[in-house]
Amino acid sequence: MRRSSEATHFHSTVNWTRLLDLRKVDKLGARAVEVLKGIRAAGIDTFVASTIIHEVMYIQAGKQYASTSSNISTALQNYDGPLERQHVDGRLKFRFPNGADHKVVMSPKPTADDLLVGICERFYRATDHVAKRRKGKHCIDFSDEYDVQDVFGLVLKSVYDDVRDEEWTPSYAGGASRIDFVVVDIQTAAELKRARPKQAIADELTLDIARYAKNPDVKKLVCFVYDPDGILRRDASQIEIDLSGRHEVRGHGLDVIVLVRPK
Repeated sequence: MRRSSEATHFHSTVNWTRLLDLRKVDKLGARAVEVLKGIRAAGIDTFVASTIIHEVMYIQAGKQYASTSSNISTALQNYDGPLERQHVDGRLKFRFPNGADHKVVMSPKPTADDLLVGICERFYRATDHVAKRRKGKHCIDFSDEYDVQDVFGLVLKSVYDDVRDEEWTPSYAGGASRIDFVVVDIQTAAELKRARPKQAIADELTLDIARYAKNPDVKKLVCFVYDPDGILRRDASQIEIDLSGRHEVRGHGLDVIVLVRPK
């Protein structure tokens, strides 16, 4: 599917962790409203066409849950909840009302610090600055997980007061010593991985979550899976659903958010 720049922009702006998972919303109109709600919550007051809503839904949840722009338009016209409709340039467009109760269908899933989530959401766009450098300067190899982790750590340390490197040796096969980051300011651990096949990345994250769930100094864990090559594009949402949530180990609770980006 060809993605318009407008749809790509809207998708990257929305904080999806604050919304219901589109794949768990049965009615098409309600799924589309979640998209509109996220766009409005991001501070964008534009009326949005059903074609753009369709593209955003396709990017976030896949073809099965995006239906068609025509069906989305019909579903939104029949939607009986808070919603604004307006003909703009001869086309019917939609907008979530400003000041409406954004908590009506909010997800109860754990949330993370907005700044940290924003770094993960926008990381891919920022890498272009150093992936292609001028005057023959050496580029950073973003195909190497260690280089990616170093840049991610640099960004974290530039925006938080106390970020500590935590070096450890993974227990999964072939795991080499690596560094995760504990953001003491918000009692949150942040780890970044380059994408691998679905089962491999799921197994690694499961072990990582179990390890952090034993650490009483860490209340939340953000697992950022960097996927510039689209290895997990078809499975990204399911991985996020399966592994995000509350994890309990020996009486200690850990709120986990898994973000596969871009997707």
